[in-house]
Amino acid sequence: MLCTSSFTRVLAFTTLSSLAFAQGTKTYEGEGPVTEGACTPGNTSALCIPVDGTHQVVVFDGLGGSGPANPGDPCQRNDDDVTLAIALPFVFDLFGSPQTSIFINNNGNLSFGTSFSTFTSTGFPVNGFPMIAPFWADVDTRNAASGVVYYKLEATRLTVTWDQVGYYNTAADKRNTFQVIISDGTDPVVGLGQNVCFCYGDMQWTTGSASGGVNGFGGTPATVGINAGDGVNFFQIGRFDQPGNAYDGPGGNPDGVDFLDNTRQCFVTGTLQNTPPIFLNPPSACLMASAGVPLQFSLQAIGPEANQTVTIVETSGTPNLVCVPTPGNPASITCTFTPDLNQVGTTNFVFVATDNFQPPASTTLGVCVQTAECHQLVGRGGTGSDVTLFGHLYHTHLTSVRSWWPVTMTDRPNLRVPNLSTGQINFSVQTVMYNPQMFPTNPQQWSQRLRITVLPGFLVHGELFDTMNGIHQFLATYTDPLGNVYMTFPFSIDGL
Repeated sequence: MLCTSSFTRVLAFTTLSSLAFAQGTKTYEGEGPVTEGACTPGNTSALCIPVDGTHQVVVFDGLGGSGPANPGDPCQRNDDDVTLAIALPFVFDLFGSPQTSIFINNNGNLSFGTSFSTFTSTGFPVNGFPMIAPFWADVDTRNAASGVVYYKLEATRLTVTWDQVGYYNTAADKRNTFQVIISDGTDPVVGLGQNVCFCYGDMQWTTGSASGGVNGFGGTPATVGINAGDGVNFFQIGRFDQPGNAYDGPGGNPDGVDFLDNTRQCFVTGTLQNTPPIFLNPPSACLMASAGVPLQFSLQAIGPEANQTVTIVETSGTPNLVCVPTPGNPASITCTFTPDLNQVGTTNFVFVATDNFQPPASTTLGVCVQTAECHQLVGRGGTGSDVTLFGHLYHTHLTSVRSWWPVTMTDRPNLRVPNLSTGQINFSVQTVMYNPQMFPTNPQQWSQRLRITVLPGFLVHGELFDTMNGIHQFLATYTDPLGNVYMTFPFSIDGL
C-alpha cells in the first residue's frame, strides 16, 4: 500500500500481558529502602543532553513490577517499575499516530497507551504495544552502587536518562548509561524534522539473570528500536547480548553492546510502512583537516526494517574528495579528502542513504570539514619541569628541549608542574605550524611565545609576547585537589 504524507491513522493500543513473552521468574519484594539524601548523577557528558540540576528523578508511581517504588525514596530505586501517564506539552508522531502522553518504564523504554513492566525483551515488530526502546533490558537500580533514572520535560522535547544503571538481580558490577529524547520535530537538539534521538555513554551489560543472562551477558538479547504495536510498522537498530563491538545490522546475529558506546542515532518515526535509513552515529561537529594532508572518514547507515539493502552516495561533487561506498545493511561509505589551499576554511559534503524498498526511502546527512593550513606543532618546556603535551610526557633538563609530535589544530597542550612551597618555576612555550606538503620551501611558521610563571601557593601567571603570524593564544588555569597546577591554553589560527 502506498502511503502519502496526508494519510494518518490511530493505532489501536491494547494491554499486553507479560505472559505473552517468554519471561523468567521473579519474586517481588515489598517497597525498597529509603536512600539517605538526594541522588547524584554520574558523568553523562557523552550524552546528547547531559544530566544537570534541572533534571528530576523519575517517580515510579505506577503498578508495574512490585508496585510503586517507595514514595519516601528520593532515588526511586526499583526493579521493573513504571510511571503513571505523563502528559506531553507537544504532540509526538508515532508512525502517523499522534501521541500526547507517555509512560516511562524502568526497563529501558517508553510506552504509549499503557505502562510496560516486561523485563525480557523481544525483537520487533510485536503486536499490541507501542514502544520506544533505547535499551529494552532488565534494568535493576536497587543496588546502592547503581545509578537511577532521570527526566526533563520541556516545551518541545522529553529527555529520559538511565544513568549508570545496574541489572537484575541487584547487580551493579557493570552499569549502562543511555538516553532517549522525543520531540515534535521542531527541537534543534533532536534535529528539525526528526523526533527521536538515542544517545549512549558507556554500555557494559545486556541481560539480567531472569532473562538467562550470566554476569550481565548471554540469554535473551536486549532490544534497541521502536515498535508501532500494529505488527507492521517498526524499526530495529539491533539486539545485543555480548561484550565487544560486533555489529551486523538490525537483523542477523546478536550484537556487541560496546558498539553503542558514546554513539547517538537521531531519526523520524512519522513514516508508515518504510522508515528511511538511519545514519549510525554521524559526526556531531565538523571534522578537522589540514591542507595537503589526507583526511579519511567513514559513515554507516541501516535500513531498520529487515532484509533491506542500503546504499550511501556523496552528492556534492567536491574536488579532492574520493568516496568508496559499500552497500548492505549496514551500508558504509569510506571517503578520503585531501584539501588544497583553496579549500582552507569550511567545506560541506552531502551524503544520501537510500534503501531498496518500493518505493525507496532516503535520508540526507550533511558533514562539514574545517581545514587549516598547517598540521604540526613544536613545544619547548622550561627548566627542570615535567611537561605533558598532547598526551606525551617530557622531562626537561637545564637546557631547553624540543620535541615534535603530529597534532591537528584542535589539540590543546596541557602543562603540569610540581607543587611549590618556595621559589618559582618559569615556562616558555612556543608553537610552530608545520606543513611541508603545502609549504615545501618554508614549512615552519612560528607562533608567538607564551611565558608562564608558577609562584608558591599555586598562583599562575601567563604572559604573551613576541607576536608573530597573527596567532592569538589565551591562558586558562586551575589547581586539582592534590595541589598540582595545570595550565591549558587553547589557541586559534588567524592570519597565516
